[in-house]
Amino acid sequence: MRVIAWQGRLDAPVANRLLADLALLRGQRRVVFDLSAVTYMDAACFGVMMQLIRLVWTRNGEVLLRSPSPPVLEKLREGQLLDVVKTEVK
Repeated sequence: MRVIAWQGRLDAPVANRLLADLALLRGQRRVVFDLSAVTYMDAACFGVMMQLIRLVWTRNGEVLLRSPSPPVLEKLREGQLLDVVKTEVK
């Protein structure tokens, strides 16, 4: 299992850096995104996260979104991601 911990403000200028996490997912079928330290996530970074999730799903893998902060939890609700991805809310 691979844990990817993001932190801070995730907006368009950092979206490309998040894509670097694709390399961390090589062959992984179980991935945890620790979102507890993320204070903001814009649409560009939400899109990157969706790309990473889809990559895991293509391997018949599973994804857990761990402890999203309140602003991120709202973004996940808006994007209806809570309906399709297991989320651990504390």
